[in-house]
Amino acid sequence: MAQSPPDIAVRWFEEVWNKGRLEAVDELATPDAKCYGFPQPESVLNREEFKEYVLEFRRSFTHIHLSVDETVAEGYRVAVRWTGTMKHTGSGLGFAPTGRIVHVHGMSIFHLRDGLISEGWNALDLGSVVHFLSAVSARQ
Repeated sequence: MAQSPPDIAVRWFEEVWNKGRLEAVDELATPDAKCYGFPQPESVLNREEFKEYVLEFRRSFTHIHLSVDETVAEGYRVAVRWTGTMKHTGSGLGFAPTGRIVHVHGMSIFHLRDGLISEGWNALDLGSVVHFLSAVSARQ
């Protein structure tokens, strides 16, 4: 039985981000999938570039957990509001490792084609993470 668009979106967060399974990107996204908004708002990444970004992100942050707070689906689209927590253990975002837990809030809109993600549009409050790490780094 095919998974619903919300189920696919929830599985994306669980498999790719929480478990760090890069092979899930290939399982859940079309070969020509595009990711918009990571790592910068104007960024557009193909599937392979997105996997490289995930690897880079995971070198800076560990104990990543993204919780899906809400999904809204219409046809082949699903919107997700999510909350993330992670530990800053690498020199991510230009800061020496702080060992601190950081929180981020975001939203993603997925477009699906043939039961796979073909586009992911993302918005997250990375500015608050940078501000927090800057303040923590200044005190250390």
